[in-house]
Amino acid sequence: MVAAYIDEKGNVGECWVVQGIPKTGLDEAAIDAVRKTKFKPAKQRDISVGVYIVIPIEFRLE
Repeated sequence: MVAAYIDEKGNVGECWVVQGIPKTGLDEAAIDAVRKTKFKPAKQRDISVGVYIVIPIEFRLE
């Protein structure tokens, strides 16, 4: 799982692994995937606001 701050424009700010598998490269891949994602901004009373979210990431290895 990756936690991230999403700003009022939908951009990813700080980003870190909450629960991962160290020394496999998967943590880094998860953070990279989240950083490349553009999010829809959260709204509070019709005003865009920044929020912290936790994103579950699932990998399928072949």
